[in-house]
Amino acid sequence: MKYSKPTVTERILEIISLLTAMCPLVLICALVLWLLQSLGGDQSIHRYGSLPADLSQSIGPSFQTSITLAILALGVAIPIGVGTAVYLVELASPTRFTNVLESALFNLAGVPSILYGLASLVILTGELHIPTGIWMSSATLAMVALPVITLSSVQALRSIPDGVREAALGLGASPWDAARLVVLPLALPSIITGIILALGRVLGEAAALLVLFGATISTNDYAPALPVRIYDWLALGEAHSIGRAGTAVALLLICVAAINGTASAVRSKYRELR
Repeated sequence: MKYSKPTVTERILEIISLLTAMCPLVLICALVLWLLQSLGGDQSIHRYGSLPADLSQSIGPSFQTSITLAILALGVAIPIGVGTAVYLVELASPTRFTNVLESALFNLAGVPSILYGLASLVILTGELHIPTGIWMSSATLAMVALPVITLSSVQALRSIPDGVREAALGLGASPWDAARLVVLPLALPSIITGIILALGRVLGEAAALLVLFGATISTNDYAPALPVRIYDWLALGEAHSIGRAGTAVALLLICVAAINGTASAVRSKYRELR
């Protein structure tokens, strides 16, 4: 089969598409260069070849806070999000209510996270008098992650062919058993992808936590989440603090990359076993 030669317009569009595709790579390279330059501002790292003691002590509790917040937030958002997706796709009949609910989820996914922080501060703290802290911050981050997990789970369940459901129902399974035992396991790899996206957003979230004055695990020691700690260092505007912020950003990127790599390996292994 012979193909005609691309026209000048097609060549121009191809070049534009290539440049557009290279933009994320350029941004990542620029970020890596900025991190390397920022690390140069902390001379103690180069002198001792590792993180200095005061930097490790400042990053350690903040990193622990970020991990704690992520676990608590996803522990709430995952069952609610996946359960909502199963209800919308597998159990509920298409009605005006389900259409409004799904539209609301799409709108909530695009809401800036700072609005969730303001809502938590005004409603939960101002009206219900719940003190800000680790539980308040994790509840706010759960609201941030919930639309992402729900919508990705909805799309994952809808990608399963209807013939799979019909076969399960034809063998005598109830709609709930078909969704729980047949459809949900097949959609699990895509659902995991949505959870990973939500995890990355939760780990890197700073705006909502800044509204809530950071998160503290105990009342004695102030241990803000790692993005909040990075913001505090950058706000100082000093070369030493910027270097420390670059170190914290590098550690956060390594953590997120490791989580994504592990999840990708789990998804690939799951597909092989299936």
